[in-house]
Amino acid sequence: NLVKRKVNDKSPISYADLLEKATGVVAAERRAYSHGFSEAEDLRGLQASSAEATSVATRHAIGSTPMEVGEMTGARRQSALADAECFWCLRVGHLKRNCRRYHDGLPRIIRNCSSSRRN
Repeated sequence: NLVKRKVNDKSPISYADLLEKATGVVAAERRAYSHGFSEAEDLRGLQASSAEATSVATRHAIGSTPMEVGEMTGARRQSALADAECFWCLRVGHLKRNCRRYHDGLPRIIRNCSSSRRN
């Protein structure tokens, strides 16, 4: 791939350096493509690459870290489940995996799109 080859040629020495060089290569290729002299045949890969590299580079630059996602336990879990709505029967207080209606083989309840959502 064009971007990988050009970034490899720049020999990044760290993750931050890799992001910076990848973002620069993608931006340069986009400019070259818009002026008609890029090696890229289209912008498909360049659009996604530049958006991802920019967002990762921005997060890295400001020192933020990705959110830690783990299993909820105790009171937080009970509170979240109490407000949860089952996707099978649309009742509040359980999830589909615990739904009696689902396990009994009964059909799914379909919400009428014109009705308002329950509070």
